[in-house]
Amino acid sequence: MDLFHLQLELCFIDSHLFYYIYDEKNLFHLDPFEEEIRRKVAIIFKELKSNDLYRKLFFSIKESAILEYLYLMIYTLVAEFSITKVEPIKIVLKNSKVFVKDILENKITSFFGESIKIVNINEPVDIVVTDISIPSLSEEIQSVYVTTFSDLSDLSTLFGEISSLIIKKFDDRKMITIDS
Repeated sequence: MDLFHLQLELCFIDSHLFYYIYDEKNLFHLDPFEEEIRRKVAIIFKELKSNDLYRKLFFSIKESAILEYLYLMIYTLVAEFSITKVEPIKIVLKNSKVFVKDILENKITSFFGESIKIVNINEPVDIVVTDISIPSLSEEIQSVYVTTFSDLSDLSTLFGEISSLIIKKFDDRKMITIDS
């Protein structure tokens, strides 16, 4: 016989008890992907509440605590099985100095790995890294001025801009659907 109900009655602890000072405005942010998971969990929970088994198992636990637990459990499974896809940042490197482009590319790819993709200027691009003016560049495309691979200030600015774009792309990540 399944003793899950005993575990819930005897061992279930509301995770909110472990927050130091819980200020929802400052400590709680869901990106669109997480909001989608929470919304789907709420739909599942609504179905669960209409079941007689729910009332027998969870009668003594607050609904908000169960909803949070289900959300964390499902999000953990999503993370465990890596069923999300984040598009890489597309970067164009243009530099007037002979070897700088290759060294910059190596530094950027070593630091950001699969989160970025170096592309040609003719392809769709998120950011252009250059030390020269590119007249054909659209004003909508972000560009970062980097003179050389050894300028710490330029590299810090570049890495900060790329990191910001990665976070924006991460917020737009999608769940991978498995076709049968």
